[in-house]
Amino acid sequence: MRAVADRLRERFPKLGSLMDEAEGLLRSIHELEKNLERAKTELPLVIARVRDALTAIDSDINKYGGDIEDSLWNSLEGVRATLRRVRSSPSERQPRYLTNLKLALEAEEIITRIHEQVVMGHDAAEQRREHAQSALAAAKAEVSRAREYIDDHKSDVNRDAKEHLRGAMSQLAKAKTVTRPNDILAAAQSATRQASLAYKKARKDFEDAEDERDRSYRSSTVVVGGYSSDNSTPYNPPGWGSPSPSGGGSDSGGFGGGGGTDSGGF
Repeated sequence: MRAVADRLRERFPKLGSLMDEAEGLLRSIHELEKNLERAKTELPLVIARVRDALTAIDSDINKYGGDIEDSLWNSLEGVRATLRRVRSSPSERQPRYLTNLKLALEAEEIITRIHEQVVMGHDAAEQRREHAQSALAAAKAEVSRAREYIDDHKSDVNRDAKEHLRGAMSQLAKAKTVTRPNDILAAAQSATRQASLAYKKARKDFEDAEDERDRSYRSSTVVVGGYSSDNSTPYNPPGWGSPSPSGGGSDSGGFGGGGGTDSGGF
């Protein structure tokens, strides 16, 4: 048969060309039939995998739906619409198995990426929540330290430090009421900064007040005349004994005072 076809091609070149085209067309039809059979077999399997993946994602959404980005919701709805379309194809008069298989495979690829992003989004959200709670705990500790120090030294602390403390307490209250991790983190970090500044300013105010008190104390004890400036004790220059209580007494080693005599005098 092959030999006859070769002889015909030699004698009738145009006929040979047509025969080549016919053979190519037959091969294409045969390949198409094989692909169609493969699509008929594979399409239900892909649909089942997509359906199972959607079920898994729905379960994840029920657990931590708040962690899913808004853009993923639209992608999920697109996959569901595609799934409904390809599942209804066998009931069509002329099912487009190849087209529907392509759509189903694309949907499977999309749903796989979505599930990865859902898991990663949840993990990232967990890290943000842990970071926010850690920042909140640090803010509570810093605000408590600043408040206790200012309460213990409030007579020496100036208004600026107290204003920073009030700001820190306001931010801490906000951090306790908001729910989004990023908002908690921002408010807690602000509270920590203001509380730290309040503590530093309050401590400096107290130290300045202590220095001033020390200077005042030293200046109040400077000697004036024969007495200290606090008028509490007489001041005796070096080499002098204690003064006699009356002018008529005598000193055993000196000159007589008043009308008395000195045992060693003249």
